[in-house]
Amino acid sequence: MVPKVANETLNSLVMPAAPTRVGVILAALGKLNVTALKYLIVHLNTLQTSIEFEILSPNPEDELLVTLGEGKVVDRDKCRSMLPDFRERMNRFIAAEQKTYDLADQSFPDNFAVISLAKFSDEHYGLKEKHIHVQALGNWERHMAPPSILEFIVVLLMRQAASFAVPSLSKSLHLGTKGCLFDFTSELTEARYKALQSFVCSTCRSRMQESGAVHLADDTTHVLDFSWLGATSDPHCPAGIVAKLGYDLFLTKGIQPTFWENIRSILRDEATKEIIKLVFAILLAALLLRLGLKEH
Repeated sequence: MVPKVANETLNSLVMPAAPTRVGVILAALGKLNVTALKYLIVHLNTLQTSIEFEILSPNPEDELLVTLGEGKVVDRDKCRSMLPDFRERMNRFIAAEQKTYDLADQSFPDNFAVISLAKFSDEHYGLKEKHIHVQALGNWERHMAPPSILEFIVVLLMRQAASFAVPSLSKSLHLGTKGCLFDFTSELTEARYKALQSFVCSTCRSRMQESGAVHLADDTTHVLDFSWLGATSDPHCPAGIVAKLGYDLFLTKGIQPTFWENIRSILRDEATKEIIKLVFAILLAALLLRLGLKEH
C-alpha cells in the first residue's frame, strides 16, 4: 500500500499546476491595430503554459472603459476606486454571455488586464488593485521604439500576469535597472530596457520558486526573447502574419505606420520585389525594342 504522502507527491508531479487565467480587455485604442494586437496576445498561449490569456469584449460604454478612452488624462486614485465595481460588472457580463450562448464552460478568469491609451495624471503607466491591472500608455511616443508598442504591451501583459500568479511580485522589487521584467521604472521611456531583452533576475526568480511557480521564470523569458516572432518575409510566422494584418513590427515606430513606413514595408515584401523586377524587365525590353526600331 502506497502511503498517502507518497500519493500526494506523485500527483503533484503528474498533475501540472493550472495556468493563471487573465482576461484581457481593450479600451478604445484609436488607430492602434487592434487585430494585430489580439493575434499577438492569443499567440502567447502557444508559447508557454504558466499563463492563459483570453480576450473579452464587454460593453464599450462601460464607465471605466469610457474613463480610460484614448488620450484622456485620468486621476490614478479615482481609477483605482472604480476597479472593484468594474470587476463585479465583468463577472455579471461574462455569466450573462455564457447563459445566452448556452456554453458548457461556466468558469471565468479571476484576473483582468485592461489595456488603454489613456494617461494617468501622475505620469505612471500602470495601476494594479488586487485582481485587476490597468495599462495607461497614452504617453507613448515614436522615439520610444524599439520595441514597437505592440511588443511593449505584450511585455507588460506578461509582467502583470506574473504578478497575478505570484502576488509577492505585485510591486517592483528593485531600484536598479537590471533589464529585469520587474525593474522599477518611473518613466515610460526607461521601461524599454525590460522589453528589449529576456531576463528575470535572481531575486525575482527566487520569489517565483518560493511561491511554487517553478516554470514561470522560464516561460516568461521565452516570451520576452521574441525570437519566436520570426521574419516579416515568412508569411507563416507571427511577424509575417502581423505584417499581413497591417503592422510591421520591425519598421513601425508609432501607434500606426506612417506613409513612408508603409512604403518600406511594401517594398520589402517578396511578392512586391518580384513585381518590381518584372516591371523593370518589361520597361527595359520596351526601351531596347524602341532603340532597335530607331536604328532601322
